[in-house]
Amino acid sequence: MTTSAAPAYATFGRRFRAVVIDGAIVAGALVAIVLIGDASRHIPGSGRVLVLAMYALILYEPIFVWRYGATIGHRATNLRIVDDASGGNPGFLKALARFVIKTVLGLVSFLTMAITRRYQALHDVVTHTTVQIRDLGLARPDDYYDARSEPASEILMPSRVRRV
Repeated sequence: MTTSAAPAYATFGRRFRAVVIDGAIVAGALVAIVLIGDASRHIPGSGRVLVLAMYALILYEPIFVWRYGATIGHRATNLRIVDDASGGNPGFLKALARFVIKTVLGLVSFLTMAITRRYQALHDVVTHTTVQIRDLGLARPDDYYDARSEPASEILMPSRVRRV
């Protein structure tokens, strides 16, 4: 029986680069849709096609995460989204919920990376996912973190309520 290597969790910098790449892709596609819409405004039925294209653009991230475990930006930065329960790609509804939370909260969602054991952003914590390095052989040591260790049992911490 072979054991797999421990997961390598993505740094904020690597995740931010993926978000920037995906943002550029979505912005470019949006510009293309607007230009095509303007050029085809006199063609009957073209408006419906453009509306469908807009919906597809909105669902870009959830569909790619569900089907491939990563968007184009994640792939370009050697990342993948992993479902904690299955170890594979998140399901569509989980990927959609993750996207909605990340969109609503923006960069604030990433603040929890500083305190979670597996460097999870808030949208990862809520949907029970992690962002890991896809191919460790292609990553530099400063591209990822190992999981934080559990606090030692002999160290007595105040309750969570008192810590807050």
